[in-house]
Amino acid sequence: MYVTMRGFKTGVKSHFQPPAVLSLIAAALVAVAVPSAHGSESTIELGGASGWGAVAVWENLRTLPGWHGGRDIVLQEAKPEVHSSTDLFLETEAGLFDAAGRYSVVEGVDSITDFHARHGVRSLHFDGMNRIVLRPDCDNALFGANRQIRSFTVEAWVFPMSTGDNATVFRWTGTRFSAAGVPRRQEFALRIRDRRLVWTLDNLFLIPEGGPSRIELAARSVLVPNQWRHHQLSFDGTTGKITYRVNGTPEAIAYANAEGRETGRSWYIHTGSECEDGFSLGDGFVGLVDDVRITGNALEEPSLLPYDGAPGVFTTDLIDLGSDGASIREIDLRSVHPGGTEVELYYRVGGRRLSWEAADALSSTWQQVPENFQIFGGPTGRFLQIKAYLYPDAGRNVSPRVQNIVVDITHRPPPIPPQVVRAVSVAGGVHLSWSPARSIDMAGYRVYLGEERGRYTGTDLVGSPIDVGAATEITFDSLEPGRPYVFAVESYDRYGQFSVLSREAEARAGRMEE
Repeated sequence: MYVTMRGFKTGVKSHFQPPAVLSLIAAALVAVAVPSAHGSESTIELGGASGWGAVAVWENLRTLPGWHGGRDIVLQEAKPEVHSSTDLFLETEAGLFDAAGRYSVVEGVDSITDFHARHGVRSLHFDGMNRIVLRPDCDNALFGANRQIRSFTVEAWVFPMSTGDNATVFRWTGTRFSAAGVPRRQEFALRIRDRRLVWTLDNLFLIPEGGPSRIELAARSVLVPNQWRHHQLSFDGTTGKITYRVNGTPEAIAYANAEGRETGRSWYIHTGSECEDGFSLGDGFVGLVDDVRITGNALEEPSLLPYDGAPGVFTTDLIDLGSDGASIREIDLRSVHPGGTEVELYYRVGGRRLSWEAADALSSTWQQVPENFQIFGGPTGRFLQIKAYLYPDAGRNVSPRVQNIVVDITHRPPPIPPQVVRAVSVAGGVHLSWSPARSIDMAGYRVYLGEERGRYTGTDLVGSPIDVGAATEITFDSLEPGRPYVFAVESYDRYGQFSVLSREAEARAGRMEE
């Protein structure tokens, strides 16, 4: 049986045999199991159906649907950074907007899905009926009004679910007027044709003759449904070279000059005075798009590795183990780590919280969980923290997955109270003594006194309780002669656990000798 407690699932451990492709390390919250003279055992579980509510700090990590209906922890894919040269970067994780701040989303703001993404959790989703429209800041956007563009790069990850002709992934339109005032429509688009993606640049370049211009670059590779591929078009204004790369490999090259080859001369792009049309994405397209990005320079081969090589780290808040005499026996980790990936697990135990910040919550040092997952003679305390490091493979292509952590806990029994307590009247007070409590971990005693049975609130002159350390007797000489007093004693161990109170002893304070 399991019960939910503070967001954790707790209960008596059930042993299981993991599949061979998984590595088990185990961990979790507190449920007292079968008590005995030697203490009791319990387990705490994180992850799986219990969730990761105990995790206080996440670094370079995310979760995705995983084991037993829960969420697995994986590395966060590296997102392209926004620099001064970034003209457009469509952010999808926190809503749909241009992270560079030069374009406004005026249609399709809800075209986001968490069904699948190349980076992060969310991507753009198109069903053939919806689209996204971006309106530029005409004065500041690269594809704004009357802009001369010397170089640029546009790139995106594309995941087609259908390869029907004429579907548009990406399109910019504008209007440029000739010296005679004749309008000429400009278009820059990426469309599907014959199961390939094709870039077309119509009237984008200002040519010396002043006439129309058209440049087309088609991919050599055919589209594969339900597969992510990176598409990049880069224009270098110093050479006139236009390169179309698919997954970093050049598949088409053209030149924006009269010679049609690299000569050191190039036409340049001149946008018209009307820029209100802006960009549209997804007209007639069925599939997903992620990481749409435009920069104001000619980028070379793109970085396609999903991870930047940095580890991911998570740290839990303090997990209450339920007793001061709790000690960790085993910490098991259920994880999937493809070749070259790695997960390192650490723990620390302490008796009290020092800070609400997870990094400084305990004073004890972090200890790595052994390879056999068993912790012999480990520290004892009420609170546990767990920290894990996730590392990608050397090629930065694959992430491990942390699915579940289970902690096995042993609770030391509290000490027993003194079995015999004697109170004897002495001149001017009461002498109290008791039999030593038999416990390996005994540390001392606290003495309670009062003026009524069952109430140990002390007197006006004597407080209650009194910590007497390891002593087994004490004399009270500040009591009212002739008045009856009651006493009880409790034991405590080196883990800060207290026994129940001993049997009550009673005595009348003796009168002073004359």
